[in-house]
Amino acid sequence: MNERFMKENPGIKVTYEGMPGNQFSDFIKTRLAARDASDVIMLHPGLKEVVGYGKAGYLLDLSNEVWISNFSPASLNSLRSDDSVYGIPNDMAALGVYYNKEIFAELKLEFPRNWEEFITACEAIHASGITPISIGTTMAG
Repeated sequence: MNERFMKENPGIKVTYEGMPGNQFSDFIKTRLAARDASDVIMLHPGLKEVVGYGKAGYLLDLSNEVWISNFSPASLNSLRSDDSVYGIPNDMAALGVYYNKEIFAELKLEFPRNWEEFITACEAIHASGITPISIGTTMAG
């Protein structure tokens, strides 16, 4: 992908620096503090580091870029602080949770409508001796 981009954009050189995630945090903090970071970096917005680095002046506010309106407001929420946008998403995912209606009925639990109710339901299920959440690690078939 980098080769194609550089071929289509002569004069722009792209160098990929990859590393394990557990090393990246210290690496990028050091580079940002030294004002020696790359022009484009990939950060994990869920950890709020994007907004933190933006507020510290390390990242450019993208909110006035013409193309920012191509992104849905929801996709920018974790990259936004007040009126500033400090990054763009590279993907989005929709997640869901299945639940066992029989267990909820047996324990007289209502379907949770928010995080607090979800945690309360999990605690009640766990207290009954049932594992409330399970995540598989292999694909069926």
